[in-house]
Amino acid sequence: MSIQFEVLPSEIIHRVIYWLSDGRISANVVHPENPIPSHVYVQNSIECGDCYADLLSLSSTCTSLRRVVGEVIFQKMSLVRLNQVDSILCNPASQELYSDKRAYQRQFFIELVGRNVSNCRVGEPAAKKVKSPADESEEPRARKSRYEKELCMCYFVRFLECDNDILKNGDLKIFPNLTDLKILDQRLSSAIPESGSSLTKIKYLATHAQTLSLSPALLDTVPSLKRLDLFLDFSNDFLSNGGTRNIINKFEAGPNQLEDLFLILDNPYTIKYLETISLLRAIAKNAKLKKLMIRSKRRKIVSSLNQNQSSLNPGFSGDEILEMFGDLSSFTVDIRVLDMLNFDPSTLALRLESAEKKPLQERRHFAIVDRAIVGPHMSQSLRESLSAVIRLGQYTSFGFQYGESLEESHLHVLKIVTDFVQWMINQGQVGYCGLRSISIEKCWSVSDDSVIREYLMSSDGKERAKAKKATLWGRYPFNSPRFRVTDAYAIHYTKETGSSISDANGYFIGVSDRPYNKANFTTSPEHSKNLDQFWSYEASLCDFEQYSVPQRTSLLIN
Repeated sequence: MSIQFEVLPSEIIHRVIYWLSDGRISANVVHPENPIPSHVYVQNSIECGDCYADLLSLSSTCTSLRRVVGEVIFQKMSLVRLNQVDSILCNPASQELYSDKRAYQRQFFIELVGRNVSNCRVGEPAAKKVKSPADESEEPRARKSRYEKELCMCYFVRFLECDNDILKNGDLKIFPNLTDLKILDQRLSSAIPESGSSLTKIKYLATHAQTLSLSPALLDTVPSLKRLDLFLDFSNDFLSNGGTRNIINKFEAGPNQLEDLFLILDNPYTIKYLETISLLRAIAKNAKLKKLMIRSKRRKIVSSLNQNQSSLNPGFSGDEILEMFGDLSSFTVDIRVLDMLNFDPSTLALRLESAEKKPLQERRHFAIVDRAIVGPHMSQSLRESLSAVIRLGQYTSFGFQYGESLEESHLHVLKIVTDFVQWMINQGQVGYCGLRSISIEKCWSVSDDSVIREYLMSSDGKERAKAKKATLWGRYPFNSPRFRVTDAYAIHYTKETGSSISDANGYFIGVSDRPYNKANFTTSPEHSKNLDQFWSYEASLCDFEQYSVPQRTSLLIN
């Protein structure tokens, strides 16, 4: 008796896929050869590896296999770019190599409607329904073709990158199972009407704050979001279009599922605005955040016109943020933003003393990001602000992501971090000995980045293969040994005597016989998951800088 392959149990079909993919795909979950951060765009063929062509052929044999394999080979799609090269190289819009969104969208719809649907027996009705919602008065059998409902590539897409036109035209409705959505475009200039797109399955959203505020379809996703990447830009017409009021109202309407917030500021000083603090307050009140990252963009834009219309927050921004997000498991902040956080000096000492009496909770991670470290010392004001955040938040792990602008910066950063820990554990009457581990990672390097740029732009006939595999977080064989490699250290404390005493200029005075705490550092192979997620945020920031920041036009062009 013969048995048709498509009637086999799904477990057997999954085992066949597992064998075809050399163990890289099991139960419709891809296990790429190199780790890929969450919520980032990588071509499906690269994520699946060499088995992609076999899986694509397998999906074309019958409808049953299309349903099983489609979830793997069509999982991600971008209608904005082919790969990450333009973000990696920070190419000006006029010199973008792989970001012709008009051509990609035209090619996509021609392929979807003009070729695939036209081959269906009911091609004309199917083509109309791909681009327009079905009339509820129609007979149930005529509302959607089987191709549109089960077999179309759009049915399997979970991660989508698009621009404002897709949002305005309501074309998102042809992707019924989206869970991750990135709007890589500049801000919407005016509100758009209800589009009829149902985005209730969205769990991850990355967009400009003004686009979110002016789009009812995106606002409706707020209650169900797990992670939100929000570009908050106060320049130009943001406040005149209502600012963050619509977003705040949506968060205040009731509880939501948001656990992870990545807030990108157009300027570090923006953290002091009342509008920013009000938004964070609304999120903190109705969400149970576990992770928070606050960064500021680095690419320069046309000078802001209306930022002076923003009101400053009357309170102390540092105190308010720590009070709002006191239970975070992970908190990362740009060093330029940290410089803007202020604390009430009249009550800081009492609050530090009160916080240190509380028992330490589970592992909690705090990290700072410095794109260009310039010396082996930390300023006194930064050291005090950093100490206040760690001690008030009772963090047990401290990370430092940095960029190298000097040779041997890794040794400088290691000295900065260890000296800071040693200073903090003996600060005041009772030092803070709650840190259990530290980590440092050289994320950017002038020499490494220059070599990567030269490699990606070299003309040796392999540009397309290079571009496909290029990632923002990746390493290459020619990189320096410590480039994008996390060094982690465990901390053990001991009581010592005989500490040296120096004056304000650093000159040795003598030796004290007063006991003090000493931090001892040992290398640790354990890498925190919080550290691995850094590149997920960094990739989102670079994408916003490339596609959502208005780029300056040359004065040489008339």
